[in-house]
Amino acid sequence: MTVILCLDDRDGMIFGTRRQSRDEVLCDRILNDNMGKRLYMNSYSYKMFSQNTGCCALCDENFLDTAQGGDVCFVEGADISPYASKINKIIIYRWNRVYPATAYFKFPDGEWVLESTSEIGGSSHDITEQTYIRKTEG
Repeated sequence: MTVILCLDDRDGMIFGTRRQSRDEVLCDRILNDNMGKRLYMNSYSYKMFSQNTGCCALCDENFLDTAQGGDVCFVEGADISPYASKINKIIIYRWNRVYPATAYFKFPDGEWVLESTSEIGGSSHDITEQTYIRKTEG
């Protein structure tokens, strides 16, 4: 399973019940990059994506339980630690800003290796994409 998160520079995920930020260019990229895959999220996140034409996202309040091996989960504010054994890739989009936050991201158990980093031109500022993969033994 792949998990996608949006974080600020202090690993903040969400502020109370509100997302820290949103970016239309990033939403389009996430949808395009995951076309043909099952892209799960909760109803709060789905509202942000469902406005896009041809949205391929699936809304499920228990999406982290539902998702299987090749599925992708867009996560806002949820603790992914209980699902550590299911996760093999984490994609983080960094806002390159510091926002107020009440929930912070913590890598799930296991060793994670930074596989790639790139810059994306967002609608208001650049966003850094970081892809982490689970280190396998051997």
